[in-house]
Amino acid sequence: MFVLVGDSITEFSFEEGGWGIQLAELYKRKADVINRGFGGYNTRMGLFVLDEFMNSFGAGRIKLVTLCFGANDASSPNGIGGYLHVSLSEFKANLEAMIKKLKSKGIRNIVIMTPPPVVDRMVRKSDGTLAPTPTQADMKQYAAAAMGVASQQGVPSVDVFNIILKFKNWQTAALSGDGRHLTYLGQKAVYDGLMYVINNNLRSISIGSLPNHMPNYREVDARYPADTFNSLYGYKINTGAGPWSSTPEYSSYSGYWPSANLPWSSTPEYSLLLPPAPTQAGPWSSTPEYSSYSSY
Repeated sequence: MFVLVGDSITEFSFEEGGWGIQLAELYKRKADVINRGFGGYNTRMGLFVLDEFMNSFGAGRIKLVTLCFGANDASSPNGIGGYLHVSLSEFKANLEAMIKKLKSKGIRNIVIMTPPPVVDRMVRKSDGTLAPTPTQADMKQYAAAAMGVASQQGVPSVDVFNIILKFKNWQTAALSGDGRHLTYLGQKAVYDGLMYVINNNLRSISIGSLPNHMPNYREVDARYPADTFNSLYGYKINTGAGPWSSTPEYSSYSGYWPSANLPWSSTPEYSLLLPPAPTQAGPWSSTPEYSSYSSY
C-alpha cells in the first residue's frame, strides 16, 4: 500500500492525468495507492492525518508514504489565505515530526515532495483592497526548507519546485490558470520525478520488485480453484458460497449455478435456494371445496 499525503497538490493528483493516478495505474495488482491529500491543509493540520491512515490500514501494510506540503504554509500572513500561514521554522519542525512518527511505526520508504512554484499575483479581497497570494520568493524558501529536512532526516525527495521551473513558459505550460496548481504536463513531470526517486533510491518497491496481488487467471485451476487458493494462503478458505459448497459433489460443479439436475438438488438446503413452484390455481386450491371444481 502506498499513501500519498499532502494538500491540494496531492488531492488533485487523482484527477485525470494526475501524478497519483499515474502511479496507481502503474502499480495496479502490485500496490493499492491511497490519496490522503486535502486541499487547504498545512503541516500543522497534516500532523493529524498520519494517525488516521495508520489506524485505518495498519502501518505494517504501508510500503511508501509521500509528504507534499508547503503550498499553504507559505501563504503570506497578511494576504489571501493568511490564516493558513505557518512560519518557516514551524514548517520544518512539523515535517521532521511527521518523518519521525512514520519511522517509529516501521515505515521506512518516505519521500518528501516540495511545493511547486507559483505565479505572483494580487487578489482583491471582499473589502475591496488588494492582497497577495503566496509569492514565488516565499515558495522558494519553503521548497528549499523541505529539501533540507529530507536531507537531514535521510529520506529522498522530489524537487517539484525546480522540476516545474525547467519548463519553457512554466507559468502557463506547467501551471493551471490559478497559477498554483499543475497542468497535465506539470503532473507528468512530477510523476516522472517521483518514479526516478523510487527506481533509484527505493528499489525494494520498484515495479519489478513487488509481486502481483493474486495469481494470473491462467495459474488458477479453473475446475478446482480451491486447490490453488488454499495452497496460496496456506489454509482452507471458507468462500461463503452456500451450504452445498462443502459437499464432495460441489467440487464437480463449482463453476455452475445450482440446477435441479445436480445430485444435491434434493437436499433440504437446496430447497431454500429455489423460488416457489408456480401454480395456476389460487390460494384455495388445497381446500376440500376445490376438489368439486377440479375439472374446470
